[in-house]
Amino acid sequence: MKISRNGLYLIESFEGFRAKAVSLPDGRYTIGFGHAATAREGMIINREQAEQLLLWDLIPVEEAVRSLVHAPINQNQFDALVSFIFNIGIEKFKESDILKYLNQGQMVNAALAMNLWRRSIINGREILVDALIRRRAHEIAIFLEPVGTRPAAPSPVVIPLVDNTLVSHIPNAENVKEIKPIPQSAAFEIAENETVKEGKEKNASDLVEDDDQFTTDSDNELLNSHDTENHLKFIDDTNQDAQPNAANVVKITDDKDEAITNDVIAKVSNESVTSDPVEDTKKTNSKPSSNDIANYFMIGSGAIALIASVSELIRFGVFTGGTELTPNIAFIEMIAAVGLIAIIIGLLSKLKS
Repeated sequence: MKISRNGLYLIESFEGFRAKAVSLPDGRYTIGFGHAATAREGMIINREQAEQLLLWDLIPVEEAVRSLVHAPINQNQFDALVSFIFNIGIEKFKESDILKYLNQGQMVNAALAMNLWRRSIINGREILVDALIRRRAHEIAIFLEPVGTRPAAPSPVVIPLVDNTLVSHIPNAENVKEIKPIPQSAAFEIAENETVKEGKEKNASDLVEDDDQFTTDSDNELLNSHDTENHLKFIDDTNQDAQPNAANVVKITDDKDEAITNDVIAKVSNESVTSDPVEDTKKTNSKPSSNDIANYFMIGSGAIALIASVSELIRFGVFTGGTELTPNIAFIEMIAAVGLIAIIIGLLSKLKS
């Protein structure tokens, strides 16, 4: 089994093409697609020559996969392993857990173990490199891609759960510093102008943007170059410099608060000028007072007493002369009179108020 054209494209895309030899920190040179064995100062090649050198460099890597991996693997897995080993080195691969998982037939665990190789020493510091994160993601995706029909994993059936075995490999979010705009930068000025234009108060978090938006044209040229060392150094320096000046942040907050205060004062002044006394009185009286509640209660209670009393008198036949007056009837008539009086007093009090 040899590397396929897709595997070759994968390696070339992440190694990057260098037509002229570039010096390395250890004194060697690299050219083409990561070729260092015969690279010399001032050496220049084209893409075809670079690919031939790459195929020559991959010969020992392919042999290592064929001799070290005893479990059966498909073409996609072979391509991913060649790309991975070419990146980390054959000796490191021999000592890694990836080889153990492969020979035990645990392909998923082998793929997850590949994802741990994402750090590098740049300028004397061990950091997490974004390019290595992307490379590992592509290699793992190709490694897990079956040859032929892809097995389905429908969401309602295969419900994802958190893999607690990988929690120790995930960075702690509590230790991540909050990224804020760089003072006196173009992005900072745009954020301030948008705040004033919209007339809305924004929190400091609303002004947070991604670091990639703060690069200048010269920075973009550096990012687009194939000089990985300078690229990573630029990223590291940017992260160190991307610390806002506390004095400027406080000043912006004070100016914003002052603008909001003036806006509130102007709004209150406009409302006081355009307010209508009659409408204000209606708004004040829109809710019932304690006196109104007492009046409503007196009218309601009196109406209930009067209706109940009249109903009893009708039942005894007082209005039709069908019965004689008794003490009970007199008591009922007294209740009717009290209810009527309560209604009258309540209505009069309501009219006065």
